[in-house]
Amino acid sequence: MKKVVVCFLLLLPLHALCQISQELFNKRVTFILPEGLVPAGDLKENDVYNFADEKRTVKFFVRLSDDVVDDNGIPSYTDEAISAVKKEEQWKIFDDGISLNAGKNIGYIKYRTGPLKPGLFEYVFYGSLNNKLLTFYFSCKEEVRPEWEKKMDMLVAKLLIKDIE
Repeated sequence: MKKVVVCFLLLLPLHALCQISQELFNKRVTFILPEGLVPAGDLKENDVYNFADEKRTVKFFVRLSDDVVDDNGIPSYTDEAISAVKKEEQWKIFDDGISLNAGKNIGYIKYRTGPLKPGLFEYVFYGSLNNKLLTFYFSCKEEVRPEWEKKMDMLVAKLLIKDIE
C-alpha cells in the first residue's frame, strides 16, 4: 500500500506539467492553457492565436483587435455582446457577467448556440490591453461542456493582462 501512495505522490506533480503557461502579445497576456489544448497550426495567424484539442473538436483563440476599448469600457462592451446573443431566439445564455482579475475587468458570456441539443457551448470573454479589445473565444460540443467549462473557468481565474505603463 505504501508503494501505491508513494507512486501516486510522485506522479501528482506531472499533472501540473501537462498545463502549459502561455505568454502572448510580448508577454503582456499570460494564462495557463488547459490540459488537452495545444497550439493549432500556425500559433499566431493574423494577430489571432489558435489552440485546439487533438481532434479539433474543441477550439480556443485569442485575438487583439484594433477596436478601442479601455478597461472601464469592458462592462458596457460586455453588455452589448450579451444583448446581441439574447437577440438570437434559439440560443441559450448560461451565465454572464464581469470579473475582476488583478485589477482588470474581464467580461464573459457562456451560451449554447443552435435550437436543439446537442448544440455548441461557447464561452467568450473580453479584456482590454493598452486600450484595445482583447477577445478570448472558446467552443466545444455541448456534451463535453461540464469538463471544459471548468477548465476555462480556471483559465479566466488565472488570466493576467498587463498594460504597458
